[in-house]
Amino acid sequence: NVTFSNTGTLSITQGIFTADVVTQYSGSTITGGTWNVSGGATLNFPTGSNITTIGSGASLSLDGATSTFNRLASTASTITTNQGSFILKNDHDVTTANAFSNSGTVTVQDSTTKFAIGATGNLAYTQTGSGSYTILAGGAIIDAGSFALNGGSLTGTGTIDSSLTTSGTTTIAPGASP
Repeated sequence: NVTFSNTGTLSITQGIFTADVVTQYSGSTITGGTWNVSGGATLNFPTGSNITTIGSGASLSLDGATSTFNRLASTASTITTNQGSFILKNDHDVTTANAFSNSGTVTVQDSTTKFAIGATGNLAYTQTGSGSYTILAGGAIIDAGSFALNGGSLTGTGTIDSSLTTSGTTTIAPGASP
C-alpha cells in the first residue's frame, strides 16, 4: 500500500503511477496538488469514488488522447465542479454525464480537443466568480446545451457550441493578444 501526499507537482509522462491513499483526495474531490498526466501515462487511484470536484487548491492537466486518470473518465465523466485549474489538451476529450460549474480556470487547448457537457452537448456550463476563467486555445471546442457566463472571463480562440448568456461582471475577449 502506497500513501502519497502531493503538496507540489506530480507529472507522469510514461507508465503508471498508482497510489492507494492520496492525502489530497477526499470523497470525490481532489483538494490540492498539481496533477499532470501526459504522453500516454496513467494516474491510478485504486480506491475511492470518481471525481466530481477539482477543489480550489488543486490543478489537473490531461495531455494527449491516451493519457488517463482512472478517477476521471473521458466519457460519462462524473466531474461537475471546477474550483481550481482543469486543463485538457492534445486531443484529450472529456464528456460529462451532468451539468458543469466553473469558478476556477478551465483551459481547453487545440482544435482536436473537445469538452462536451452532456453526452450530446445538451447540458449547461455555468461560470461564476470574478476571478474565474474559461480559456480556449488553438480552435478548441466546448459543446454545451447552454453556456452561462455569470462572472469572470471567456478568452481565446475556439468555439463555444451553444447559446451564450452573460450576467454580472464578465469579460469576453475573443482571439489572441497581439
